[in-house]
Amino acid sequence: MRIEERKILLKNGEMAILRSPQKEDAQQMLDYMRATSGETDYMVRYPEEISMTIEEEQELIERVEESEDEVFTGLFVGDKMIGNANIHMILNRIRTRHRASFGISIRQEYWGMGLGSVLLEKCLECAKQIGYEQVELEVVSTNERGIHLYEKYGFENCGTVKHAQRMKDGTYQDEYLMICFLQQ
Repeated sequence: MRIEERKILLKNGEMAILRSPQKEDAQQMLDYMRATSGETDYMVRYPEEISMTIEEEQELIERVEESEDEVFTGLFVGDKMIGNANIHMILNRIRTRHRASFGISIRQEYWGMGLGSVLLEKCLECAKQIGYEQVELEVVSTNERGIHLYEKYGFENCGTVKHAQRMKDGTYQDEYLMICFLQQ
């Protein structure tokens, strides 16, 4: 699903563009994923685990744009991606196609500017258009900023996955499963 471009004035005075990523953004997106994966322990991957080629990323971008049940949105300042979010069907089966999964990341230098709200609002709007009944996510239990954002938009904590992530140093992080019911 393609989303329409929208300008967003950031709190620091910069102008950002909210839009669907395009094929020519593939390298920027790969660089972005590596950067955000190294900035915090809240991501599910380490930078060196990003192994997609530019061609594979371009194919993914095209597939999502043509899809009727997936959304991929990015925030750009100039050519630099500063945030992204996506929703996709959890599993295309009769019993589960009402459920969507949500993911989001924002470059750390842009935290605290309301971009999480911009991206989450857009994805929830698209999820309703598509016809999803609930949007689900996993969040590291110590990610207070993320949890606050999700609760602000109606997500409920539905349980804890103990030791969901094993860090390189051998420590563990728990995750919360959170769900936003769209049709209550």
